[in-house]
Amino acid sequence: MNQQSNIADADKETTARTKDCEEQSAVERDELDSGRKRSEAKLEPYNMNTCPLCASPLKSVHIGGRDRIGCSKCEFVYWNNPLPVTATLIPHDDGLVLVKRKFEPFVGWWCLPGGFMESAEHPEESAIREVYEETGLTVEIDRLLGAYSPGRGINVLILMYLAKHNSGILQAGDDAEEVRTFQVSDLPEQIAFDLHRKMISDFFENGTTK
Repeated sequence: MNQQSNIADADKETTARTKDCEEQSAVERDELDSGRKRSEAKLEPYNMNTCPLCASPLKSVHIGGRDRIGCSKCEFVYWNNPLPVTATLIPHDDGLVLVKRKFEPFVGWWCLPGGFMESAEHPEESAIREVYEETGLTVEIDRLLGAYSPGRGINVLILMYLAKHNSGILQAGDDAEEVRTFQVSDLPEQIAFDLHRKMISDFFENGTTK
């Protein structure tokens, strides 16, 4: 009876943990979908009725194996290419720098400093700029860790960098509500984005990332 009781207790604990994970994933999906819909409302031209080049009506065109939005008269096609984004891991005070998000998606959740590249901006310059704007730190890029697509219909290309702290003190700015250095023992539970969680985990497991 004792063994059966222990097994039942273990099953209950496993079920509870699974439910917690599912609930957090559901919250994350809701937050992400909410923010993505607002972003797409600004970025997608599907609400436009006319071509930005010649003012002719837009229509659906099949190019390159996909249905796209194009002009009925001129050569304009909206290709909907991924938007380039940078994110940066910064070792600092035996930990890793994270910022708390001020805006959606994931308001109040933590993530790596980063953001969208500006027009004609070099990716490394973008990473350095975003770090300074959000954390107050001046950094030097160590290396590019990889280029990633987050999936889930999110149309961005994420360039993940590892950087070295050169100067400056931690001070939240731009779209960061707060900035802190975290050790592995005190990482926040609410870390936004699957890729960020993976890179942070790899950093603390390996001392760096693969």
